[in-house]
Amino acid sequence: MKNSRIHILIVLLISTAFSILNAEPDVIIFKTKTSQDVTFEEFKTGRIYFEDLKNPKKASTSKMISTISSVLLKPSGNAIVKYRNGKTDSSFKLNSYTNSCFVLTDKAGKQQSISYRNISSIKLDLDFSRSKAKQEKPDEQVKENAAGFDIDSLAKPGVVTIIQLHMPDLMASTRTWNYVKSLEENKKIKVKPIRITVGDWENPVLKKYEIKSLPQFWIYNKRGRLETKLIKRFTSTDIDEAIKKANHL
Repeated sequence: MKNSRIHILIVLLISTAFSILNAEPDVIIFKTKTSQDVTFEEFKTGRIYFEDLKNPKKASTSKMISTISSVLLKPSGNAIVKYRNGKTDSSFKLNSYTNSCFVLTDKAGKQQSISYRNISSIKLDLDFSRSKAKQEKPDEQVKENAAGFDIDSLAKPGVVTIIQLHMPDLMASTRTWNYVKSLEENKKIKVKPIRITVGDWENPVLKKYEIKSLPQFWIYNKRGRLETKLIKRFTSTDIDEAIKKANHL
């Protein structure tokens, strides 16, 4: 980049076949004694949802929990547990499922088993330790002159556009971006992630928009109008709710 104070790098995501891969595959063992390498996604409405690693192009599938003997996560993942009484707890790591119970570890390192019958849903939250670099097409790189740069102009018509303002080496930024990229596989809501990478705090785009913290996620509706800015909080739940809001014009 010829002048880092004049130019910014916009990384436009052009591949639509993404999946978050684990360091090792999770394993499901069915009551038929067969097993399958998978990526565990969530438990809800009595079913376990997962990605079949033998069919990476296929959308996530699910099986009734009554047909499953056990599930082992490699490694354990940050979990959002919603109980049948309506309470929600995000202080656990999900380790496995066995003997009709989910095995979790709390922040103090204490392990406990909770019957699936007492749980409404379990969803994995953002967890950098469960993702690794993916083989994908090279990103398209476009340089824009910062003097007349307009972030709003990047919004794509007909889809929910998520623009991430990013600075390299920010752990939270990378972790959340991995989650955002995976949302392109959502068949119900069309999502287009776009990343703007800036090199330092003197970047003129940051000054133009008075941006004081990174990362940030700007969510635009299908008409290209800015709906939500996620600045202080950007959990998977925050992102999901912002996308649903932007999808309903």
